Amino acid sequence: MDLNVQLSDNFQLYTLVRSLTAHKHGIIEQYNVPFFVVNNLHNLCEYFLEPLQKKIGKILVTSGYRHEKVNKLVGGSKNSLHMKGQAVDITPAQWVGRPVLLDELWHVLLAWNVDQAIRYDSFIHVSWKFHGNRQEYLDYRTGKP
Repeated sequence: MDLNVQLSDNFQLYTLVRSLTAHKHGIIEQYNVPFFVVNNLHNLCEYFLEPLQKKIGKILVTSGYRHEKVNKLVGGSKNSLHMKGQAVDITPAQWVGRPVLLDELWHVLLAWNVDQAIRYDSFIHVSWKFHGNRQEYLDYRTGKP
């Protein structure tokens, strides 16, 4: 599969599948992405990441799709939506003119239609689906939304 495929205006497939863990452990399956996962990643980018980026500025994806072997190595949930291409770990990019803080991103997400948002010290895990979003919010640092 061509990892340079554009999933949306600002996101390529490679951005959502790259993995230092897969590279380090030689997990080539990470880059043989099933079609349904590519479709989910496209939807995630087009209908969640792009609108979010328009609202707050550039978003960096620190983790997107994970093959089940990668997910296990990083300690992900065995039902993680990362494995279906429906979850990302994100952080705002520091850009010239107006660096957006993680706090601002978190407050925007609290009003967003997401499946789940979990705030960590340096990133926010977000899962998103077309239907059935649970709108669960947890600040891992405090245990509260």
